[in-house]
Amino acid sequence: MRSENTFGIHFILRINKMKNGKAPLRVRITVNTSRCEGSLKTLVEVSEWNASKGLAKPKSEKAKSLNSFLEQVRGQLADCYQQLQLQRKSINAEGGKNLFLGNERKEHTLCSLIEYHNVSMRNTLAHGTIKNCRDKIFSWSPHNLSYWLYFIMVSLFYLQTTIQFQVGIVKHCYYHN
Repeated sequence: MRSENTFGIHFILRINKMKNGKAPLRVRITVNTSRCEGSLKTLVEVSEWNASKGLAKPKSEKAKSLNSFLEQVRGQLADCYQQLQLQRKSINAEGGKNLFLGNERKEHTLCSLIEYHNVSMRNTLAHGTIKNCRDKIFSWSPHNLSYWLYFIMVSLFYLQTTIQFQVGIVKHCYYHN
């Protein structure tokens, strides 16, 4: 099976932010042509870094430990990519990074958005605005919204049934005359 997306994980040092011979280590995620970077919050000796392999030169235990950590990060990012594929979600570099960091976008329902609006705008709207009319005439609560959506669905069903009945009568009369 051929994949539609290209996926790459590269570890790089930010040499331009080097201090005292150490540079911050970053991970670069590439999906197709989009890429994003994230900090691994680790400083690495520039002299101990192999830029072509994207790993530390395994001369010391500290470097071997860092390489082990980088392989764990690579595996976790690959798992995130596979999760996005299995869920058939849009796959891009930012989405993989957010899934890895646990910053998934929360999906909202219409009721939760209305509740958020009611809470955030309660003290924002001035006296005499639509806020006061809304409070008196129609309360935007999730329960009330559910009621109105149900009412609309039943009305549409009734309308559809009525139209089908009337079309049936017209056809009956047309064919029997």
